[in-house]
Amino acid sequence: MGDDGRADEVRQDTEIELPPALALLWGRTDRPRSGPRPGLSLEAIIEAAVEVADADGLEGLSMAKVAQRLGFTTMSLYRYVSGKDVLLVLMSDRASRMPAEVIPESGDWRTRLETWTRAQLDMYQSRPWLVDIKITGPPLLPSSMDWMEHGLRAVADTPLNARSRLGVIEILTGYVRNQARFSRDLGQRDPQQHSSTGYGQALAQLVDSRTHWALVDLVGSGILDGAPDETLQEGYLDEDFDFGLKIILDGIAAMIAEHGSD
Repeated sequence: MGDDGRADEVRQDTEIELPPALALLWGRTDRPRSGPRPGLSLEAIIEAAVEVADADGLEGLSMAKVAQRLGFTTMSLYRYVSGKDVLLVLMSDRASRMPAEVIPESGDWRTRLETWTRAQLDMYQSRPWLVDIKITGPPLLPSSMDWMEHGLRAVADTPLNARSRLGVIEILTGYVRNQARFSRDLGQRDPQQHSSTGYGQALAQLVDSRTHWALVDLVGSGILDGAPDETLQEGYLDEDFDFGLKIILDGIAAMIAEHGSD
């Protein structure tokens, strides 16, 4: 153990068994060798799958579409990838790779953590389909480990204990993912399912002070006034994200101050 109570290294005596996709990504199994057809490889398949998802979303992704993009038959892909579920894991890792130098070397924990958080938001906004990939367990992708590592580094010099440092990373990661999904879903909304008036005007006609007095006060404040859908525009969503991030970071700052006074 180091002087700060952290393990200097992690020893794993028992070999863990990973699912096929994770075993491939971590080099625990041999990658499929290139077949007799030039131009077809696991890397090419992953890249093509990401391109299909970028263009059509996950709902438009299929082994057939990937094969068509590469100019091969669908069956030829199964030499490299056993199925769509495995392909989703592989392309998720590829698309969510952390850009170089996400966290600045200088600056306090808050600056580094905010930079790290906003980099995740940029990732989801550049590839909205990533939020559609289901989370079925704790993060084990190589790309996820890189994000976790740099997030933990941002708070490594604070007095927070290991559980609190992990909690900080979990909260911010969940916040970014939820906000990214919310923003993406609003962008796909059906205009026919929404009021043609502004949100504030719609609420003013629907809520009653006897049952929803807090909402009536909110409408009366005027913050929801404006043109239809104004509150759903990109600028508002950016402001909403900034507000939520500030609240979380303020809470972390208070927790750090509390630990520092112990």
